[in-house]
Amino acid sequence: MSLGDIKSLSDAVMSQAKQGLERALTQAESLAQSTRDQARADAEVESKKIVAGAESQAQRLLEQARATARLEAQSMKLGRREALLSNVFDLAAARLSDVQGLEDYRSVAFALVRDAVEHMEKVGALVILADDVTRAFFDDSALDELSSDVGCELSLGSALEEGTGLVAQSLDGRLVYDNTLQARLDRHRSSLRASVFQILRGGDA
Repeated sequence: MSLGDIKSLSDAVMSQAKQGLERALTQAESLAQSTRDQARADAEVESKKIVAGAESQAQRLLEQARATARLEAQSMKLGRREALLSNVFDLAAARLSDVQGLEDYRSVAFALVRDAVEHMEKVGALVILADDVTRAFFDDSALDELSSDVGCELSLGSALEEGTGLVAQSLDGRLVYDNTLQARLDRHRSSLRASVFQILRGGDA
């Protein structure tokens, strides 16, 4: 092989090597670009997922905050209502003794006895304990009249140390029914709450 042939072969090999290198570089660049495009696409998808997740979390937190605010507002409203009702009942309790100044309080006192006897069924004899003002209505004549009316033997016991109205108890003291005005208010407090609140709001009871 002559020197010229060797050079031609060498040139051919170099040319092929150069073409191969160029093809490899082109393929590598294409692969790199494809990889970059895919990475950008993946990053965009992931970014959208992150944003969507953050928006969803923010919405949940907002709804929770709104729900908490509504509960707190309702709690405050109920708290104010309870305080108002408690104040009204406390004022009413403080004024119960004023009932004794009514012209027909004697009828009220007798009604308290009848109500107490009705709540203490099958008791043949009861002792009436009353405050000083109420006791004044229960003389022997009144007790006889009431005993005949309610079908139960009634007698007057000692004066109440506190409370307005009366307490009825069996002779042995084992059965007791507190029918003072304060006790009656406490018993009916829950059933009166709605009506009282309606009146306070300016509506009909």
